[in-house]
Amino acid sequence: MAKDRLWGVYRIKDPKTGRLGQTWFVRRDVPADVRERLGRRVWNETTGTTDLKVALKIAEARWRGWSDQIAQARALGAGPVMSLANATAAVDQWRRMRCRAASGGGFLDHLIRQGVAAYMAAPGAGISADLSVDLPGEGIDAADYYFEKHPSASRAVETPISVQMLVARLVPSLRDPEAYAQLPEFDGAMDQAISDGGGAGVLPSTTRQALRTVFANAWLEVIEAEEAERRRAAMSLAARAPDSVLRDQVGRPAFQARVGDLTIGQVIAKYQAERDGDDTEKQYGHIFRALKQLVGEDKPIRAVTRDDVLTIKRTLAQIPKNMTKLYGKDVDLIDAIERGADEDKPRLAPNTLRSYMVNLSAVMNFAWKKLGVIDQNPVDGLIPKRQKQVERRAFRKDELDLIFGGLQQDREADSAHYWVPALLTFTGCRANEICQLRVEDVDRAEGIDFIDLTLFGKDGVRVGGKRLKNESSARAVPIHQELVRAGFLEFVERRRAAGEERLFPELTQNAFGRYSHEVSRRFGQHLDRVGLPEPSLVLHGLRHGFRNACRAASLPTEIADGLGGWAGKGEGENYGSRAGLDQVISNAEHMSKLTMGGFKLPA
Repeated sequence: MAKDRLWGVYRIKDPKTGRLGQTWFVRRDVPADVRERLGRRVWNETTGTTDLKVALKIAEARWRGWSDQIAQARALGAGPVMSLANATAAVDQWRRMRCRAASGGGFLDHLIRQGVAAYMAAPGAGISADLSVDLPGEGIDAADYYFEKHPSASRAVETPISVQMLVARLVPSLRDPEAYAQLPEFDGAMDQAISDGGGAGVLPSTTRQALRTVFANAWLEVIEAEEAERRRAAMSLAARAPDSVLRDQVGRPAFQARVGDLTIGQVIAKYQAERDGDDTEKQYGHIFRALKQLVGEDKPIRAVTRDDVLTIKRTLAQIPKNMTKLYGKDVDLIDAIERGADEDKPRLAPNTLRSYMVNLSAVMNFAWKKLGVIDQNPVDGLIPKRQKQVERRAFRKDELDLIFGGLQQDREADSAHYWVPALLTFTGCRANEICQLRVEDVDRAEGIDFIDLTLFGKDGVRVGGKRLKNESSARAVPIHQELVRAGFLEFVERRRAAGEERLFPELTQNAFGRYSHEVSRRFGQHLDRVGLPEPSLVLHGLRHGFRNACRAASLPTEIADGLGGWAGKGEGENYGSRAGLDQVISNAEHMSKLTMGGFKLPA
């Protein structure tokens, strides 16, 4: 046997050939003081690899796991060790006791304590079909007795969702010994069952591992028996209910749990892990809170209905504006609504409510399309339309003259605060599309200079931090001659010569991953300085002006859609959607027709 000193890695010699085998194994002796606790003297396992470096990494992980087992065994302290046979017997005894009680044994014990012997001797005694028993002078009903003993139990005839989910999580444990981890309470429940079944002593880790499948079987049997008891009691109550109550239950959709179902809380945790960004809580906090507080984080995501979504929508519409600033980030939604109403605080703006519903839809789409745990998005069709607060308009020529006349210092400084508005004016791009540009995105083909709006670099690899609004946003935009005349290409070469990757490295991403926030803020301040404070005039108005220029040049709608990246429904979806040579040449011909109402950038 050849052995590496590190992590007990070794290979076995073939006794017939005398040669060492290729596969590496890992071995570790169990310390004497915990051998009885762990039920073994040595760990000896294959790493499943012939690569020593890989084997050492696997062995290191195994040793760490074994060290955890040793520490846990020592933490158990002194006391007799429970054998697998004794632990199994205790679990079986617990199962028998719980199933007997669920099958009516508990009620019969109650009857005996109340003097059933005297009742049985009475003439005409009998137990009715609805599980009621009449003692002389008083009535004892099994259903009433059950709900007195279990006041929090559901009185619905159908199986509660919580029980269905528990069963769905337990079933995999019958086949997979590691599936118990889906239930954090599994080991605690098993320990309690052993104790209730009369078991005593320390449970070694190997015994615990072997016992889990046994306990999963027993627990499922107990759940089935106790749910049958609860349903008998619920059916007894239903049999005595008025006809109107029974009619109300007809047609009520029944949820049936499936293996692999996730709760709302689990989906939220996975969504947060998937996004892994600082803005997730800021953007989705209200939605996470609404799902947990109004629907319940333990409810299966597949059981969320449109009625649940409508409840969330109605509730969000009532919360006060700036709720967390007013009452803290941990405030209960209903409490915030009541306090906001008492204090006459303004409610959320309609478009803010819409954004929350869009975020809710995003979470549901994640559960549907990414996780595959729901069959459809219950938010579809329930997102309100955006309400215009201000009618934005394009800038007139005299206003553009005023704006760019006041940006000459920024131009001399090669600042984004000059070139971004200039590019928006003569390309029709969205602000973030320009602000996130890399130097390599400014390209040339067949004598035509153009901007390649793409999520990918020259090597075909996606560039981190870039985003486009939709598929039609990826396009080749020819550089207008007015930008060339103003020196844009020379600006690009200066950035290239400086070794910059990004065209505007001074712009940074905000919490939502956008680079345009500072340009937009500064542009608004500049409008105020030059005497254009109208709310209808914003940075995005430059894009409106480009659209107007397309109309003035009589460009077909699909061509304008392709140049500006507007989602079209016809042939325009092919125009500018990729930086192919034909598209670049075609787009350049159309771009040359745009005059922007006669506006020219200052010399």
